[in-house]
Amino acid sequence: MRLRPDRLRRIQEEAPGLSKPALVLRTTTERSEAVEAGAARLIGTDPEAPVSWATRLLDDPAEYRRMASAGNPFGDGRAAARILAQLAEDFAADVPVWLTASGPYSTT
Repeated sequence: MRLRPDRLRRIQEEAPGLSKPALVLRTTTERSEAVEAGAARLIGTDPEAPVSWATRLLDDPAEYRRMASAGNPFGDGRAAARILAQLAEDFAADVPVWLTASGPYSTT
């Protein structure tokens, strides 16, 4: 298990996609999606909070797994491929074959 305390918004966005819990060292966040999904936890600014929460996650594998498997509320990283496939389908007559659903960017 690896833990990374977070004060940066980017980690809050990336951690769920890597199946890692995020401990957010703030009292509020602009990216509440991960907190609402259960993949991140706002632990505040108390200097003891990171140690306490890290210990909790390391000592409680069920809690770690619950947060790690909460899912990614920001998507699955395949939006561009799906958009390209849809455009290729919609405009098949005008799109080179390498961009079609049977090409290298196929989502199937």
